[in-house]
Order: sequence, then structure tokens, then C-alpha cells
Amino acid sequence: MATRIILRVETINMSLNRLNLSSVPPSDRQQLANLCLQFVTEGFLQEHENWHRRALADPGVHIREFFSFHRQMIQNLESFLNANGAGAYVPIPYWDPAERIPAEFTIVLSGFDPLRNPGPIAQIDSWFIPPDVCRFQTEGQLANSILAFHNFVHNTVGGVMSQFNSPAAAIFYPWHATIDLIYSNWQQC
Repeated sequence: MATRIILRVETINMSLNRLNLSSVPPSDRQQLANLCLQFVTEGFLQEHENWHRRALADPGVHIREFFSFHRQMIQNLESFLNANGAGAYVPIPYWDPAERIPAEFTIVLSGFDPLRNPGPIAQIDSWFIPPDVCRFQTEGQLANSILAFHNFVHNTVGGVMSQFNSPAAAIFYPWHATIDLIYSNWQQC
């Protein structure tokens, strides 16, 4: 059985009021998934790819900018939702990869590889998320510890999620809301 990795109530501060994606009603999940994909533009996909290519050329970029880059993407989506009358979905719900991806969030933009493994990701073990994120002294230390976990989930879900164009998958956004929730919890230490 997969270890419950994220929502250890005693360690995660829920001040952002992010809901678990699985607790959102299916009709709302479908609408949110569709909105996530409406948010995606060719320019956004190119920006995402360019950042990752820079990070491959200079691995320090991935550590230094990991949280701010992903947070900015989530904030941009949330601004898009607010501007399009869908503020009820803000903040974006998070996805716990120890749970199956809800069917509504397995969709990807036309022309992109479908997801390979909608989960749950049974191999997730507690070593990916420390029991107390406050033990990390710097943002870089936290990013370094989370990076393998982040990449493991991308690669295990597979399909477009394991590629530079991963924002073409609806689950991309709740997954990064999870990463942002971990970061927010650390910031409150």
C-alpha cells in the first residue's frame, strides 16, 4: 500500500485552504480540468521548455528557482481562473500521488501523449517527503530534497507528464499545487 505522503495533518499547515483534488465533486473537477487546459498556450509551453533546458545546462537553476518557477505557474493559472469567472477553484486543489488521478484529470491537450499511469503511485515511500519540512535551513536544501520526488512523480505518471510539454496534462497543475503546498508549509516554519 502506498504511503500517504502529503497530508499528514500534523505537519502540513492548510492555511492556503487547498482542497485535496479527490474531495472535489466530479463535475467541478471536469470543469477545472478543462479550464486548466484552456490556460495552456504555445507560448507558455515554450517558456516551460526553455526554463527546463536552462536548468539542464545549469543544474543550479533547478535548485535556485525550483519553487519560485512552479509557484509563478500556479499563480498565473489562478489569475486566469479569477479573470474567467472561475475563482471558486482558487486556490487550485492539490493532488496526492498516493491516490489515483481522478478520471477528469487524465485529459491532455490534443496531439500530446496520453498519461501512462494514472496511479496511485504505489512505489511512493516516506523518504520522499521528510516528516518535518522545518528541518531544512534553506530553500535550496528543501528544493534539493523535493526534486527527486517531483521528478519521480512526473516520470511515473508518464506520457506528456514526463516531457518538457508536461503543462499539456491537466494533472500538472494539481501536482504543482502539491509542491507549492510543501513550499508554503516550509515558509511558515
